[in-house]
Amino acid sequence: MPRSFMGRLPAALVALALLATSCDMFDYTTRDLIPPEEPPVAQTSIVLDRNGDEIVRLEAEQDRIPVTLDEIPEILQQAVIAIEDERFYDHSGFDFRGILRAAVRNIEAGSKSEGASTITQQYVGNVFLDRSDDSFRRKWDEIILARQFEDRYSKQYILERYLNWVYFGEGAYGVEAAAQRYFGKTAMELELPQAALLAGLIQRPGALNPYENRDGAIDRREQVLNRMLINEYITEDQFLEANDDNMADLVQEQDVEDIRYVGGHFVEEVRRWFLSGPEECPGLPEDIDERTDLLFEGGLTIQTTLDPVTQRQAENAVEAIIPDNETNPDAAVVVMEVGTANVVAMVGGRDFFGEDEDAKVNLAMGNGRQAGSSMKPIGLATALNVGVPITRTYKAESRMVFSNNGEPWTVRSGGGGRTVTLAEATRNSYNTVFAQMITGDLAVFGPEQFKDMAHQLGVETDFVPVPSAILGGVEVTMLDMASAYQTFANDGLQRDAIFVTEIQRADGTILCTPPQNVQPQPVLSSDVARQITWALTQVISDGTGTRAQIGRPAAGKTGTAQNNADATFVGYTPEYVTAVWVGFPEGQIPMRPPTTDIIVQGGTWPAQIWGETMAALHGETPATEFGEPPPSSTTTTTTIYIPPPPKLVPDVEGLKAEEAELILAEAGFSVNLLEQETNGTRPGLVMVQVPAGGEVTTARTINLEISIPPSTPGIVVPRVTGKPGPDAVAQLQALGLNVVQLIEQQPSKYTPERAGLAYRQAPRPGSTVMAGDTVTVYINP
Repeated sequence: MPRSFMGRLPAALVALALLATSCDMFDYTTRDLIPPEEPPVAQTSIVLDRNGDEIVRLEAEQDRIPVTLDEIPEILQQAVIAIEDERFYDHSGFDFRGILRAAVRNIEAGSKSEGASTITQQYVGNVFLDRSDDSFRRKWDEIILARQFEDRYSKQYILERYLNWVYFGEGAYGVEAAAQRYFGKTAMELELPQAALLAGLIQRPGALNPYENRDGAIDRREQVLNRMLINEYITEDQFLEANDDNMADLVQEQDVEDIRYVGGHFVEEVRRWFLSGPEECPGLPEDIDERTDLLFEGGLTIQTTLDPVTQRQAENAVEAIIPDNETNPDAAVVVMEVGTANVVAMVGGRDFFGEDEDAKVNLAMGNGRQAGSSMKPIGLATALNVGVPITRTYKAESRMVFSNNGEPWTVRSGGGGRTVTLAEATRNSYNTVFAQMITGDLAVFGPEQFKDMAHQLGVETDFVPVPSAILGGVEVTMLDMASAYQTFANDGLQRDAIFVTEIQRADGTILCTPPQNVQPQPVLSSDVARQITWALTQVISDGTGTRAQIGRPAAGKTGTAQNNADATFVGYTPEYVTAVWVGFPEGQIPMRPPTTDIIVQGGTWPAQIWGETMAALHGETPATEFGEPPPSSTTTTTTIYIPPPPKLVPDVEGLKAEEAELILAEAGFSVNLLEQETNGTRPGLVMVQVPAGGEVTTARTINLEISIPPSTPGIVVPRVTGKPGPDAVAQLQALGLNVVQLIEQQPSKYTPERAGLAYRQAPRPGSTVMAGDTVTVYINP
């Protein structure tokens, strides 16, 4: 037995004896030490999905989930009392007999194995007094406070407060959080071995952590069970059975995977929304620090719109369509309910919990990316809303030059000079037609009107009103696009996107109910909205979006940014709208081989991800038809577009444009030529065709991307791997390229000799890019 322990014991006993007798010598009621209100304790907030199931707990320093005494099993109450304060129901807050008993047991054990403070003392001493003060006066105040607390409150109240306050290790405060942390179940579901283990942790939660000190936790559990047996809370048989319980089967596995939860980017957006102090929640504190404390320590219950099944379907679609390798891009998906505007899924990147530096960057939100031609329906809506009929015709020239914010603006991609309606221009995504609608002699509206319509439809991201905006030359988010298309699908009625439906305080009262029943804003007439839907159904059935066909009525639009640096598909059924973006998180890197497996356009991977997501989402539910547009908006004979029978598409990639057009014409297809500036490819060749060769499709127009010489010389990306990071960056910048540096350790081949060296680059060496394009360089720290 340590001498220091034996030397201190007599003095401690004398002091405590004097303290105990002092309680009889002085009237402890002359000073009321109990504050008017107990200080609030940090409580964990919980985020729920649309079904009311827990997604994640937003934990600050204290993970606490308050419960009533009725929600704590009697066996757990008894276990705690037996080991911490077995005379709890007999004393009045201070137990001198308990102090003597603890001293004797500690002498027998040769160390401090049992504490002397009662449950009441532990609670009031830590909640109301300065825990860093170990003076005699503080101990005296603790005893007085414990006596007063017992006079004012019942034993049941004190025990409930204690069991919700005490620390069990692993960041868990209170029995409910501890039960969930160690056993993955509620406190009410605990059995005797688990209850005894938790009770044993109270004395030294860090030293007895069952994950780190298995033997110590088992020994302490046996002490708890022994005290329960002596106090006749359990029988001999119960003691033997519980003490024989294997710890490996008792405590749930501790794994880093435990931090994973569904919808990581969605939850992050909910957090951002809450901390921004949204107007729809007027009860939130004005101060950001107070809002942060409320979110992480206020014990809130946040009911969200997330559907975990839909979330996983969207994530699975990304994984199924885009091969996960070192060179392929990432993707973002937003799924929204038509009519309510509830966001039911949000994929902000391939893996929120991954190790990549940008894993937690929400690619569905942020500063936005170019949406390409999926912005064209907003232009169509602007035209129809000012009275232009969808049958209005324009010449779809292959190339035209306009003024864009004072600079020459060359627009390519048309119908070879044919005269087409706005509906046909939408179906085949003729750039020159939409450019004529917003600028030049035939313009029917201007950039300011286009921007105003975009904002009315639901695009919240601000952008400069320039003519090129109608072709997607401005940056928006996928939430913006889903919101705008929801207005089309909802017969022209706009609703703001909703992530949260209700927030409850810890006491069960309502803190905030974001407006669910506010009347939607009529932006378009139902006739105009249905004309747009009619036109967009043809994009999927017979236009650039045939890969998004899902066997039921659907409308949508492809979008591809310049140099294939961003690609989108946004579309809807009568029930849901989904927006998909594909691109590189680091910047606008052209998505072409060898950087990517294929030349990525809105009609390729984005349309396929959209189709996979929406097909899984709708399942076997009966198909619903869209509302019919007015007869005059479509054709003089019918209001419904009926696609022709499916037909096999010839493969013309790699052929000269003239030869490809001839082959497709003989097969019964018309052609839409899309010129693409390309380095390293002979001009006039077909680089991409949509639909692809070998596909069976109802489309009768084939989009061909034709290579043309670049207006400025291209740059061949040099090999910089193996060079020191600064040298690699300097070499690329000297060529007029933008460089993104990612400092992270090489996954498998790292050695100390490779420190500071570039080990990966995208696009790959030998790729041809344009001045101002972005090259990403990975450098070992």
